[in-house]
Amino acid sequence: MGRYSIARDDYMTYLKCPVKLAFKTLGIRTRRGASIGKPRFDIGMEGEEIVSLILKLISEEKSKAPRLETEAMFELPETVEEEIGTKTLDEIEEICEEATRVRYFHLEEVLEGLRRLMPDIEEYWHHITLKGARLLARGQADFLVRTRSGLFVVEVRNVGRISEAEVAKAILHAKFYNSLLRDGLAKIRGGNQDLPKTTYSVVVFPRQGIVRKVDGYLQNFDGICRTIWGVKRLALTEGKVPEVKVPKATCRYCHYKKFCAKFERDSVPEAKPLPVVCAVAERECGADRIAEIAEARAKILEISDFNERVKLERLLKFAERDLYIKSLYRAMPEEFEEWGGLPTLTIDLERIRTNMYFFELQKDEILKPVRREWRL
Repeated sequence: MGRYSIARDDYMTYLKCPVKLAFKTLGIRTRRGASIGKPRFDIGMEGEEIVSLILKLISEEKSKAPRLETEAMFELPETVEEEIGTKTLDEIEEICEEATRVRYFHLEEVLEGLRRLMPDIEEYWHHITLKGARLLARGQADFLVRTRSGLFVVEVRNVGRISEAEVAKAILHAKFYNSLLRDGLAKIRGGNQDLPKTTYSVVVFPRQGIVRKVDGYLQNFDGICRTIWGVKRLALTEGKVPEVKVPKATCRYCHYKKFCAKFERDSVPEAKPLPVVCAVAERECGADRIAEIAEARAKILEISDFNERVKLERLLKFAERDLYIKSLYRAMPEEFEEWGGLPTLTIDLERIRTNMYFFELQKDEILKPVRREWRL
């Protein structure tokens, strides 16, 4: 969960309780009882490793298909990688059992389901972060698979017992990715690769052998994302939580219940994403900032004393950050004041910039439609 982006968990938390989202944005955490048994992360990774082996099997059936070599590409453990040359289910099952000590996975059903939906895998990634520039939404997909027929996000749910609530949650997560990639301004984090607008999601329950294709989008995705930005602004700038009515059943077992009475409530304001404001301001003030730094360097070069010149050069490097912040603020003071003004920029500049890489890669192609979206 990040302050200046909309993570998938932010979206799901908002649907449950907007007040809880405000508490999490403020960094408030609660204690929870210690879980008994195997950590949930390890259980989830076992299911993902099974699916990764099957995806590799399907892709090797089309051995001529190229695979993208990137740092984000999923790599199998060495013990498994050395033995994965086989192509029979029995041998893969034996490898899986030795590598992960996992039993009772319905491999045949999962293989047939994935092969039916994705028979011509070209490349795939594991644990890849997808980010949308328009609303600054993001989410980490279990698998992103590119085929000749389209792009698929694979969501793996490794649960012992399946329920309607678990299936509904998995479908909700899958539709989040479909909605995120819908606007055509999404990228893979760390890459400059365009992703198609039409994206499908696949939900896999490896223990039950269920493989289900999910198409369609979340209703009012754009409107909810805009409201989430308002909740974040209200929490970060005023320390307040939104004035909403939450069902009593939601509050009954909530760990944040004890904080609700301690915080003032207010209506959710409109808010423009701070990273978008910074990107627009940077474009507006870019030439002026470069000119100021060049003028300062020219004055330093006029100094005859070498030691004094070196000292001032070092000071200028530290001053560049301050000049950058002030240049941004001068370009769009009203928009920055909505988020707390210069203090917010000074404290959280690095956090904000981590969500600006879209606009640094393709300023003209991405920044223009995003500016129109937010009327900047």
